[in-house]
Amino acid sequence: MSFYRLPSYPTLPEDRPEADCVFFGCPFDASSTYRMGARFGPAAVRRASQMPSFNYAPWIGRDFSKMRIFDAGDAAATPFDIMTAMNQVYLYAKRLWNSSKTVIGIGGDHALTWCLLRAARDFNNGQPVALVHLDAHLDTGDEYHGNKLSHGTALRRAMEDGCVDIARSTHVGIHGSMGSADLMEEDTGKGWLTITLEDFVEKGPLEVANIVKERIGDAPTIISFDVDVLEPGECPGIGFPEPGGMRCRELFS
Repeated sequence: MSFYRLPSYPTLPEDRPEADCVFFGCPFDASSTYRMGARFGPAAVRRASQMPSFNYAPWIGRDFSKMRIFDAGDAAATPFDIMTAMNQVYLYAKRLWNSSKTVIGIGGDHALTWCLLRAARDFNNGQPVALVHLDAHLDTGDEYHGNKLSHGTALRRAMEDGCVDIARSTHVGIHGSMGSADLMEEDTGKGWLTITLEDFVEKGPLEVANIVKERIGDAPTIISFDVDVLEPGECPGIGFPEPGGMRCRELFS
């Protein structure tokens, strides 16, 4: 079973054709702190994707029927060692970028963002990339429950690793609980633009999209989507639910 019934991407890099886009799964959730189970996300998305049509997306007016799109299977990600798993997924994504213009990873918990950002930085000749970060939380803390690497610290590690072009990056939809205002202030001081959910509702999704696009300019960009940015009533299986999130319609817009 593949994402959207797409053809499988060959396992050996030398056998892989040039692709416009490649999906792959990241079945890992060992750095989660509340509700486990995100490791089953790639399999669940594959099952759900068997029903809808894929060739045309009317909400963005895009036709995918002529594009070379594949499912590259799942990256190995050991549940017993977080750093080993991060390196496994990073190397898997990095190799996919050697032959695909776009790489889409489906998790899995949000610590995996660091893996994709490392691979994107390498693909961008070692230079940091812009990040559009849709999330209830900032994920830029230095420690979470005494741990330096978790779903709440992944972006701090990515920044330290030279992966994020902060001047072109934006947090969108922030509305989750925090220990204090210090982290928000620290991110602002480093150059992040933070659009809280209150800002998002006040401005509307189209204006926010234009603000984000103008900030990015022509920079290579990663979009990181944590499902807890959504209202839990629309995504009840979420690992770290925060009430009052976006609606799916707002996200599509």
